[in-house]
Amino acid sequence: MTVHVVAAMALLALPAVLPSLAVLGTRPLTVFMIPLVGAVFSAVSAEIESALGLTLMNWYLVVTVIANLMSVGWFVRARSARRNATSQGGEGGPGRAETRWNWWSVVTLVVMALAVLWPLQALRVPVIAYDGYAIWTLHSLFVYGGHAVLQSDLTNPAYHFSNPNYPLLIPATGALGFVAEGGTDLRLASIITAVLNGCALAVAGCAIASIVGPSRPVRARVVALVAGACVCLIGFGLGGPYAVGGYADVLWSASAVGAVLIGLILPPSGRNVLAAWLAATVAALTKNEGLIAALMIFALLAVRHTPWPTRSRSSPEAAPRYGPLRSGWSAWGVRVVFVTVVMSAPSLVWPLYVNYEGIKSDFVGVSGQSLSLRLHATTTAAWENMHLVPVAMMVALIGGLVLTGTRRKMSIGSDVWMWTVLAGSLIALFVTYVFGALEIHWWLRTSVNRTTIFENLALYSDVAVWLAVAAAARPEELRFRSPGWVAGHAGRHRETKLMTEHSA
Repeated sequence: MTVHVVAAMALLALPAVLPSLAVLGTRPLTVFMIPLVGAVFSAVSAEIESALGLTLMNWYLVVTVIANLMSVGWFVRARSARRNATSQGGEGGPGRAETRWNWWSVVTLVVMALAVLWPLQALRVPVIAYDGYAIWTLHSLFVYGGHAVLQSDLTNPAYHFSNPNYPLLIPATGALGFVAEGGTDLRLASIITAVLNGCALAVAGCAIASIVGPSRPVRARVVALVAGACVCLIGFGLGGPYAVGGYADVLWSASAVGAVLIGLILPPSGRNVLAAWLAATVAALTKNEGLIAALMIFALLAVRHTPWPTRSRSSPEAAPRYGPLRSGWSAWGVRVVFVTVVMSAPSLVWPLYVNYEGIKSDFVGVSGQSLSLRLHATTTAAWENMHLVPVAMMVALIGGLVLTGTRRKMSIGSDVWMWTVLAGSLIALFVTYVFGALEIHWWLRTSVNRTTIFENLALYSDVAVWLAVAAAARPEELRFRSPGWVAGHAGRHRETKLMTEHSA
C-alpha cells in the first residue's frame, strides 16, 4: 500500500511543484501547499470533465501543462528582473527575501512534518468511515468512470443521499489515485484525503510559526513553532476518526483557517495574498461549507489588501467627507468588489454549473419541524461542541488590552479578522441546520461534531497567535488599553484633583 500511496501522491504533487514555487516562493509553507495545489488542479480537471467530456486524466494533463508553462514564463521574467535590478545596484528584485532559506526554515519544516505524520500512523489500520463510503469514495468512482458515468450518476435521483452537488476536489484526488494504481482502491482514496488533511494543517502550523520574525528573541520563535505544531495535533484531535477516515471536514476547515492566518494575520505581502487565496480555494472546492467560509475570506482579503484612499492635498481639511476623498472611497469600494469577484470566480464555477444542471441533494427541502425547535436544538448542540469559546474570548480581550502595541510593531493583523470569519461561518451553519430538510436531532447527532471543526480550530489558532505575540513582546511595548469611558473618567478625576489642590 505504501508504494501505491507514494505513486498517487507523486502524480498529484509533482505537476504542482513549479506553479507552487512561482506563486508562493521557497518557504516551509510551500512544501505543504504543493499537494493542495495539485488537488486544485485535479478539481478543475474534474469540473471540465463533467461539463465538456473525456476523462479526468485528459484534462489533468492539459491543466497541469498550461500551469507549468505559465510558471516557466514567470521564472524567466523574474530572473531577468533580478538581473536588471542587480546590475543597477539593487538586491535582486522584489520578493527576493521570501525565497531565502536558513536553518530555522529547515527546523520549521521538520517540526511541522513530524506533527502531522505522527497522527497519520493511524492509517496502518484500514479506516473508512460512513461518509467516506457514502459520499467521497463513491464520487471518486463517478469521476474515474469518465464524462458519461460522472454526468449520469450526478443527476441520478438514486444518489441524492450522497450530496452530488458537493465540490469535486476530494473525489478527483481519489480518482487520480485510481489512475496511479491502475484500478479502484477505496482505501487508497481515503488515505490520500488523510494526507491532504495533514498538509492543510501543516500550512496553518507554518503560518503560526512564521508570525515571530528573526528580529524577536529565539525563545519567542520557539514558542510560535511549538504553538503551530500543537495546532496541527489539535486539528487531528478535533477530527478524530474523521481525520483519517475519508471525510472532508478537516481538509476544508484547516485550509480556511490557514487562509485566514496567512492572508489576514501575517504581515501583508503579495505572496501571502496568493497563498491565502489558494488555501481558501482549496476549502471552497472541498465542501459547500468551505465555499461559504472562502467567500467571506476573499472579501476580507480584498478589504485588507486594497490600498485605502488618502485625502488629497487640494481637499479642505475641515470637510474630509467631500471632494476627492469621497470619490476615492467610491473607487476603493469598486476595487474591493472587483478583487473579491476575481478571487471568487474559480470557486463559484461548480455551484453555478450544479445549479444549471439541476443536480440536487436530499439535504435541501422542507423538514416539517418548527423553526423554534430546530433553532433550540442547533444552539444547544453547537454550544456543547464549542467549549473553548469563553477561554478564547478572554484571551482575545486581554491580548487586545495589553499586546496591541506588540502586534502592531510585528505588523500582525487584528484578530477581529479571524472572529469575523468565525461568526459568519457560525451564522451559515445555523441557517443550514434550521432551514435544512433532515430531522434535526438525528442530523445534529451525526454531524455537529464535524461541522464545528472549523470554528474550534479557528479558536485554537487565535489563542496560539496571541501566545506567540505574548512571547515576542518587549517590556516597552506592553500597555493597558483601557476603554474610552475609563480613560475619560480618569482624566476628569485628575483634573478635579488638580483644581482642588490649586484652590487650596
